[in-house]
Amino acid sequence: MLRELFERVLSDFLSEKKKYLALPSPRQFASFPLAEVVVNALPDAIKRNAHLEAKYSVKGSVGIGNIVEIPHVCVFNSDITQSATRGYYLAYLFDASFNHFYLTLLQGWTQYEKAYKGQAPREKIKSASKAAQRLIANNGNFSLDPIQLGGKKLGPGYELGCICSIKYHKEALPTDKALIDDLRSLLSIYKDLQQIVGNDILDYFSSEKAVPAVKTTPIDSPLNWKLTSISSYTPEFVGPSTYFTQPNKKMDRRHGIVVEALASELSKGNLAVGNNRYIDLAARSNDGTRIFEVKTSSSKNSLYTAIGQLVLYSQNGIGEDMHDLYIVFPKSVDTRTAGILLRYGIKVITYRWVDGAPKFSELPQ
Repeated sequence: MLRELFERVLSDFLSEKKKYLALPSPRQFASFPLAEVVVNALPDAIKRNAHLEAKYSVKGSVGIGNIVEIPHVCVFNSDITQSATRGYYLAYLFDASFNHFYLTLLQGWTQYEKAYKGQAPREKIKSASKAAQRLIANNGNFSLDPIQLGGKKLGPGYELGCICSIKYHKEALPTDKALIDDLRSLLSIYKDLQQIVGNDILDYFSSEKAVPAVKTTPIDSPLNWKLTSISSYTPEFVGPSTYFTQPNKKMDRRHGIVVEALASELSKGNLAVGNNRYIDLAARSNDGTRIFEVKTSSSKNSLYTAIGQLVLYSQNGIGEDMHDLYIVFPKSVDTRTAGILLRYGIKVITYRWVDGAPKFSELPQ
């Protein structure tokens, strides 16, 4: 249903708009059937399929009075904005030629026009978009490259205000499920950004608060987390998936299987497990906390990455009882490397696959 609605807009909007503009004045939007699709049908389908929280509203627009070059459907967090002119929000934007559309995390352009003069609005919104990109944790699905909408009026403002996006081509629209999965992923990024910049993005990036960004990172940022904040465990996605940019290429997400099995084993002892967006697994007992970084590859790059992550984690939690740091690896490291790691308080736990499940070497109690 959702895919078909987007497909209809891409296929019929320009031809229906031409017919509408050929009607004698005064014209009524009731004579433009695509208005119903963008303003009502698409928002209803998105709300119905995405199961959004009450604070989110979905609004579509083809313009007020005149039909715009770039219609849009926006998802607003009512704490931040309920208008496409201010704040920041998610937006489906159709390009002026209707060959593709984007799902974007977008800033309202009009707020910058009102706050600054001359060329300053363009410079300020572009700068804010770049700064916001450095604060979000992109999972790889979303592009940080500029979007290309065309159009003479709203298009340039949308392009400058885009923080990240995913592009859908007219000839290769994804399934309803893929569209909703992308929306949920971007909603997660939207929530994370709100934790950092608050509800007023214009104020945040026009003030000194935007300079020392580390001081205002969310509680689960690797630069500002507390062991006491990791109070629950959330399983990761596991199983087969595809790369968005290469839909015919399959990948198997096994990382979550290893983390889930490790959490299960540690929970059998006197350890309370938890995780967050950055920490694969934390296990706490009365005598301290252990942090685990799980890798599914035994490459040097995986090893170096794990070391860097654990060293970073070890510098946090000042005043808390950081007990041990562990790399969880699919094979053992050589004796010399293990000795070097121990100097930095890092131990190695290995695992092997038995009947499709990871089996671990000796685990901490």
